[in-house]
Amino acid sequence: MFKSFCKRMIPIITLVFLLGINSSDSAFATSTNLSYFKSLDLIRKVMDVIKSDFVEENVDEQKLIYGAIEGMLKTLDDPYSRFMEPKSFKEMQTETQGEFGGLGIVITVKGKLLTVISPIEDTPAFKAGIKAGDVIIKIDGKDATDIALHDAVKLLRGPEGSKVTITVYREGDKATKDYTLAREIIKIPSVKYWVVKPDIGYIRLTQFIQTSSEDLEKAMIALEKHKVTAIILDLRNNPGGLLTAAVEVGRKFIPKGDIVSIKGRDGEKNTYSSFFQSHPLLPLVVLINEGSASASEIVAGAVKDSKRGILLGKKSFGKGSVQTVISLNDGSAMALTTALYYTPSGVNIHKKGIMPDIEVDLPKLSEAERQEIVKQIDEEEKKAREAANKVPASGTKRLESKSGETGSKSAEIGTISSEISTPASEIASKPLEISSTSTPLGSDSTEIGSLPANIGINLPELASTSDDIATPSGLIEQPDSFTKGCIQYYIVNKYDTQLQRAVDILKSANIFLPLMEKK
Repeated sequence: MFKSFCKRMIPIITLVFLLGINSSDSAFATSTNLSYFKSLDLIRKVMDVIKSDFVEENVDEQKLIYGAIEGMLKTLDDPYSRFMEPKSFKEMQTETQGEFGGLGIVITVKGKLLTVISPIEDTPAFKAGIKAGDVIIKIDGKDATDIALHDAVKLLRGPEGSKVTITVYREGDKATKDYTLAREIIKIPSVKYWVVKPDIGYIRLTQFIQTSSEDLEKAMIALEKHKVTAIILDLRNNPGGLLTAAVEVGRKFIPKGDIVSIKGRDGEKNTYSSFFQSHPLLPLVVLINEGSASASEIVAGAVKDSKRGILLGKKSFGKGSVQTVISLNDGSAMALTTALYYTPSGVNIHKKGIMPDIEVDLPKLSEAERQEIVKQIDEEEKKAREAANKVPASGTKRLESKSGETGSKSAEIGTISSEISTPASEIASKPLEISSTSTPLGSDSTEIGSLPANIGINLPELASTSDDIATPSGLIEQPDSFTKGCIQYYIVNKYDTQLQRAVDILKSANIFLPLMEKK
């Protein structure tokens, strides 16, 4: 076999040698290769010197290599090209797949205390009796006081079937209580939807992940069955995600035409289009703001260029580049900017953003107004918790023993809220990659963004177990229709002037008549 291999190689080597003598292009390539190997040799020598002469022994060679890779990417002066160590890459894959193992609770840090915003229905946390307002004191015996939110999430998440014990303090109780819960798998919601009375469908897309298109389809079908007459698609503070998800979402609203085009440095253009109408052409308003980036801008740009709907809000972030996620042989990965994307009209919005058709500002709140809002929210939260704790969900068995145990399907939904008083401008997530991938995933990956804050401050959600608990101010967001399993109505608070303007426009159907006639 070896002799045969050599016989096959000889003519190739000879040909390369002859071309190297007779072709200036090949000579240049050979020179480039020599330079490349000299550079590698330089890196090797630096590593050898560090390992042999650095004042401290036991230098971690892997850290040196990872640092060199990060340094190379940093010289590109591109904030979206980056290196991911194996652990970070695995976490990114998990997030963009839209599911992971956990307990089924929405948490935040309030006054340095890890606090439950709400349990998700039909999950271990919910069935064990975890309630909104509960404070998690310990996780598997480890003190959770003053713990960082992302550290708490890491402790609460884990493989399906594994168990975790949380120590919970509840206001009014004399002692803490331990709950031992079995982790299971559920999906991470990227789509929420409601109906704004009388008949306007309100869909909020928080990120573009693998399940976004499927969840959006379910939401649109449910709203159409409810006979809504118009749709509001809220992309505010949506930092982006997967290219494939952006294209699929665009196809839900645009019946025929281009969605986006991608161009690499070779100039070759790949165009993603919609070919047929999958849903009724209801009047559409898309909400965007400074936190709408990447995949959000693909959808917004397609809607604007196709004149399918109206963009309302503030100018978007302006991230028009594409990252390819390349897996490496040790489980790490590299996200590298490999292309730019263009809206259907041929515009690249990188570092420019997309201007809305109708610009609407959110009100600027004074510190006194913020404090008044916080006070009102606290009062409504307290009333909602009291009502929820008095009325257990039907069919739910509460475990009141000191140690509750359950194995129902669930997941820790993770961090979707921060301190109530944080301005939206401060908590808006950085834009995520529009990625293509050469990994076995079959889709791209990126980080998860934070929950949109729609009124200028970041408000937590408070899910109750009773549909009768009213929130007349709209400051506390009721559970969405996915969470409750049936259509829920959304109350627009007075500070969300962008959403209120969209509702007012859609109530005036005459604005859309010329648009619909043209289509």
